[in-house]
Amino acid sequence: MGSPQRRAMDNKQSIFKTLVSVAALAAFCIIGAPGASTQTSWKVLAYYGGKDDSSAYADAENPAVREETWVSPAPVGDYAIGAIMPQLFNDPYWLAVTYGIVEEGRRLGLDVSLSAEGEIGKISLQIRRVEERMNRLLDGAILAAANYPATNEVVAKVTAQGIPVLALVKGRNPSKILAKVEVSPRRRGYLAGTFVAHQATSRTAPVDVVILAGPAGSDWAPSIAEGFRRAVNKLAPGKIRILDERWGDMDKYIQLELVESALAAFKHIDYLICNAVAAEVAPAAIEAAGRTKEVKVISAYITPTVWKQVAFGKIAAAIVGFPVLQGKMAVDMLAMLLQGKQVGKQVPLCAGPKLALLTPDNYMVFPTDGLFAPQHWRPVFALNAGTESTEPTIP
Repeated sequence: MGSPQRRAMDNKQSIFKTLVSVAALAAFCIIGAPGASTQTSWKVLAYYGGKDDSSAYADAENPAVREETWVSPAPVGDYAIGAIMPQLFNDPYWLAVTYGIVEEGRRLGLDVSLSAEGEIGKISLQIRRVEERMNRLLDGAILAAANYPATNEVVAKVTAQGIPVLALVKGRNPSKILAKVEVSPRRRGYLAGTFVAHQATSRTAPVDVVILAGPAGSDWAPSIAEGFRRAVNKLAPGKIRILDERWGDMDKYIQLELVESALAAFKHIDYLICNAVAAEVAPAAIEAAGRTKEVKVISAYITPTVWKQVAFGKIAAAIVGFPVLQGKMAVDMLAMLLQGKQVGKQVPLCAGPKLALLTPDNYMVFPTDGLFAPQHWRPVFALNAGTESTEPTIP
C-alpha cells in the first residue's frame, strides 16, 4: 500500500495526469471560430449615467442598467489606437480579449499597437507603457490595468491632451477613465447564485456550498463571492448554507490544494463555486475523493478546458462573458469617441456582453462566436494598414 505520504503523492500525480489529458483534448477540440469572428451585433448590458459606474453597473438589480443590442460601427480608418494588456500567452481569457481587439481593429481599418507585460500586477510597467504609447502619437488607448487608481496620474495627463482612454475588464472606479467595458464579477456571482437557488427550491434539505472565488486581495474574486451571497439570500433565504470561503492565488497547484482541503474538511458539499482555474482541477479531485455523485462544480467564467469539462458533464455550469466580444466592444467604443460621440449619450459609461449560463444541457446549441481565440492564433502586436506583426513593438 505504501506510506500515506506516498499515496498522497500518487493521488496528486493521478489528478494532474487527468488534467493534462483534459487540457490536451481541449486544445485539440477547441471550440470557437476557425477564422476571424464576423459577429457585429449582440446583447449587452449598458449603463449611461451616474458617478460610480463600477458599482452601479455591477448591481444586478439596478434598473438604470439596461439590456440592448450592441451594433458595431462601420469602418472608420485613419486612426491609431494602442492597447496595454496584462499577460496573454498563458491565459486563454486574455488571449480571447486580445483577439477581439485585433480583429475589430482590422475590420474598422484602424492601426492597432499592443503591449503585454507578461504578468498581471506589473503596474509600474503598465504606467510606463501608457507614457510610451502616448509618445507614439496615438489617437486613443485601451487600458486593462492591474490597479486603476495607480494609473490615474498618467491617464489624467493623457486625457488632458484630448486623447480618450478606455478601461477594459479589470478594476474598480477608474476615475480618470472616460468609459469602461466590463462583465461585472458581482453579476457573475449573482448568476451562479441564481442557478444554485433554483436547484435549492426543489429540495427540503439545505444546499451546502464552498466558495473558491480566487485571490482575496484581488478586485474581482471578492465581488464574485458577494454577488453569489446576494443572490442566494434574496432568492432562496435559509435554504443555502455557505460552509466556507477559501482564497488563493491563481496557480493550479494552489487551487487544487484549496479544492482538496475543502473536500477533506466537509463531509457533505453540494456545490463548489469556483474560479476557472479551480473549476479545471476540481473534477479530478472530486473523482479521486470518490464524491462525483455528490459534489458539483460551477465555474465563474469560461476557458477552453472548462468548456470541455461542461461538455463531459464534469462541471454543472459555467458563467460565460464572451471575452472576444469584450475586446471588440472596447475598440468600438473608442472608435465612437474618436468620431465625436459622447459618453453617457451615444456611448455608455460602462457596458459589457450579457452573461449566459453554459450547462451540459445546452452546450451543443450554445453560440460559440465570441468565446475563444482560434487555435494556434498568436497575438498581433502591430496592425498597420493591413500589415501585421506578431513581435512586440516595445521591448
